[in-house]
Amino acid sequence: MKGKKTSKKATIKNANKRFLIFISAVVLIFATYFIYTLTEQSMRMTGINAEIERKKAELEEINNEIKILEEELTMVDEPEFIERIAREKLKMVSPKDIIYVDSNKPDRTEEQKLNNKR
Repeated sequence: MKGKKTSKKATIKNANKRFLIFISAVVLIFATYFIYTLTEQSMRMTGINAEIERKKAELEEINNEIKILEEELTMVDEPEFIERIAREKLKMVSPKDIIYVDSNKPDRTEEQKLNNKR
């Protein structure tokens, strides 16, 4: 009878070992999955935070541009503003302005020909 009891104890020990190995494997798989998911989410959050910062900077630039345009809008009916825009953007001159022409500088058509040859 002693032989049977020891073999039952050995069987129970083997079953317990297998169960312990199974539980350890499940915990290891779960831990690996958890760490992988945590790392992936951390990387995503870093990317999202960087995108948020880029968008905030872009928003700040746009808000600054809006302020500048609003300031220009308040001055749109002032003669000085109209004259400045005409000179800068439309390359217009006043009838009383003196215009100097550099005779050593090639005219635009010659510059364009030189650029086209390059």
